[in-house]
Amino acid sequence: MKNLFLATAFSAAFLFMGCGPGESDTPEIPVPDGMVAFDLSEYGMDVILNIPDSTNGISNHENVGDGVMLRVGNGYGMKVKVGAGEMEYVKTELIAKSEVYKLEKYVLEEPAAIIWRQYIEGQDTSARMFAFVKVGDVTYEMESDPDNKFSDDACKAMVESAKSLRAKPAVKPKE
Repeated sequence: MKNLFLATAFSAAFLFMGCGPGESDTPEIPVPDGMVAFDLSEYGMDVILNIPDSTNGISNHENVGDGVMLRVGNGYGMKVKVGAGEMEYVKTELIAKSEVYKLEKYVLEEPAAIIWRQYIEGQDTSARMFAFVKVGDVTYEMESDPDNKFSDDACKAMVESAKSLRAKPAVKPKE
C-alpha cells in the first residue's frame, strides 16, 4: 500500500510540474540556428514565423497596408498578409501576364510555394517567391519584397521561413 501511495504521489508531482504560469497548451516548435521566432500579433496576426536572427543583418519590420514587410539584412525581405492562397492566380495573372517582367523559369513549384526567376529586358534576372500557409481557418500569403532583388538561395530560405508559420501558442491561465 505504501508503494502504491508513493507511486501515485510521484506521478501527480510530475503531472503538475508542467502546468506552471505562462506555459502553452501547444508544444514549442524548435527554431533552427540562425533564426528567431517572430511574433506577428503586434501586426494583427496571431501567428509566429521563424525569421533570420540579427547575425544576418539589421532587422526592420513595418506595416504595409494589407500586411507586414519583414526585412533582415539584404538577403531576406518577405511580406506576410492574410489572403486566399490562390497559386494559379499568381502564376497565370501576376507572373505570366506581367507587362514589366518576363518569366525566365520556375526554380521551385510546390502546391503551396513557388520560386521563379524574372527579368526586365536588358537587365539581370532575379528570383521571387510566393507561398501560402493555412493556420486554423486563416490563409496567410507570403511573398518576396518586390522592391529588392534576391538569389535563388535567398528565396529558398524565405520559402522555408514561410513554411514555419504557425499559430501562436495559447497561454494557460495560472491555476
